[in-house]
Amino acid sequence: MDKSVSHTALSLVAENLTRHTQRLYRLLDVNRLDAQLSERLAAAEEEIYANPTDPMVNWDVEDLRLALTAAGIEVKITVEHYPTQLYVSPDLFNRWFSASAADTTRPAYVEYLSRYLSAPEISLIRSLFERSLLNRTIDWSTTVAFLKAIA
Repeated sequence: MDKSVSHTALSLVAENLTRHTQRLYRLLDVNRLDAQLSERLAAAEEEIYANPTDPMVNWDVEDLRLALTAAGIEVKITVEHYPTQLYVSPDLFNRWFSASAADTTRPAYVEYLSRYLSAPEISLIRSLFERSLLNRTIDWSTTVAFLKAIA
């Protein structure tokens, strides 16, 4: 979120709320995993969206409102949830299960998993994802905040 906002430029803005994006673990049939492994998988993924040092996810609707109010801009915020379709290509799938690039400070999905799961457990999870999602079109959910300046 860019906190420098021009008073005259803002009339209507749409901002993805990455913190509220689709969770991958919710796309799996977790009944195929034991309860403890399923809970640790969910905890690992939820940690991604609760990281207080990651500017992609460390803010929410109220943070937007406060930043704009501090800049002297009053806004009306409407939050919408959008279902869509997402094709899980081999490239996308590999991005989830590959270590992050050396030029980024953001851990990859599999790196978050490794904080909670052993290598054999990650292999099992990857296999389940592969059988369930790879080369398929899946239901995906996105959350967007619409901000309208109040004159």
